[in-house]
Amino acid sequence: MNIRSALLGAVYALGLWLPVAADAQPGPLRTVSVSAGMVDFSHAGTPAGTLRFDYNGPTLGVVFRQPGLFAMATMGIGSPTLVDANATVSLALRRLSVPRRGLEVPAMITIGHMRSQYKGGNRWDATRIGLGVGLQWAPPNSGLTVRANPTLSMISSTLTNGYGLGFGAEADAVLAVVRIKAGLHMMLGYTFQYQVWNINPPRGLQYASKTSFDYRSVTHVARLGLRF
Repeated sequence: MNIRSALLGAVYALGLWLPVAADAQPGPLRTVSVSAGMVDFSHAGTPAGTLRFDYNGPTLGVVFRQPGLFAMATMGIGSPTLVDANATVSLALRRLSVPRRGLEVPAMITIGHMRSQYKGGNRWDATRIGLGVGLQWAPPNSGLTVRANPTLSMISSTLTNGYGLGFGAEADAVLAVVRIKAGLHMMLGYTFQYQVWNINPPRGLQYASKTSFDYRSVTHVARLGLRF
């Protein structure tokens, strides 16, 4: 889709351009980690026949985090096959932030794609791009960073060739726990994500209600990795 490609390109370019408030970060700035967690991806509207794509089970994934960017990709271990990839690009609002306290109020753009598919069969998929304002706190010399943000998103789906609106929230915490050497720490992290996927059905689909393709996802992820 040309619109989706343009949006992806715009977000990537913005992520390269945005200035970063590195002075509000305590020491190491980047983390790379592996993750394990649980996701509840379930139908949130009127059932459309017997075709459902619910998944409730474990996930594995990878996470990359640096000032101004958080990216996570997870995959479900079970059936149907569930894949969730998302990224958040943020820019601190200087007039609302308090750098000496490690406090930032960032404006952010989020983009994500969720897919649930049975082997050799039909699939549910949707792409979202949204805006939000959050709060991040990184107390100086603590090795701790905590952030939270709500988002409002526009959603598109190849399942129905339709569009919709969605909303969600994300919270994330990182703690450096073991110093390996100067500038390199072992870190622990936790991420929570909540997302409502409201998708309008295609015109002319007689059996579908306005909520036939609506889903919600709740994700809990624990992380272990390196902070540098």
